[in-house]
Amino acid sequence: AHSLGILAVGFFCMYFWRSNKALSLLMPVVAWLSPFMINMNLDLFHVDAFIAIFFLLMAYAALKGRPRSFYFFLLLGLSCKEDVSITAGVFMLLALCRPGLFKLPSRNFLVGIALCVSLFLFNELFVLPHYKLKTCEWLVNNYRAQAMNSSMTIPWFPNIYKNLFNPAFYKACFGKKEVAHYLILLLWPIL
Repeated sequence: AHSLGILAVGFFCMYFWRSNKALSLLMPVVAWLSPFMINMNLDLFHVDAFIAIFFLLMAYAALKGRPRSFYFFLLLGLSCKEDVSITAGVFMLLALCRPGLFKLPSRNFLVGIALCVSLFLFNELFVLPHYKLKTCEWLVNNYRAQAMNSSMTIPWFPNIYKNLFNPAFYKACFGKKEVAHYLILLLWPIL
């Protein structure tokens, strides 16, 4: 099913760029050969594969001035993963910076930002703190939670809001070679 989501991105690009024959053929190839899309397609089922097509359709609805479609695809995209609200929120901010580009009134982008911020805070404060424990209990029958209680999934998580403007906190959390190694693995396709 997630392969269909990836396939849909290419077909959307082909449709969107149909007035330029070269771009209508090049854009789907770029989308389908993207290392990020290939990785999602080779791994287990990922709802991440649907985010791209939902957000492309959301942007298309904004270009055409269709508020119902805009909100429908925004909500579908936001339902795919907990951190997608950051990407959608940035899109809304950029859309506000280019008021003539979209036929949708600016208030729709403001409502979109409010939805994204609300969902992000809900996920950060209520969903993610118990995610690791619940996943282990669901995947492993008779899982004993004595070694792991419902604490936060990552050690620095409980302190992030207390130390939001403390540079020493970020240096202690992210100034490690493991973090650099992770970023290299994550970003190698675009470096």
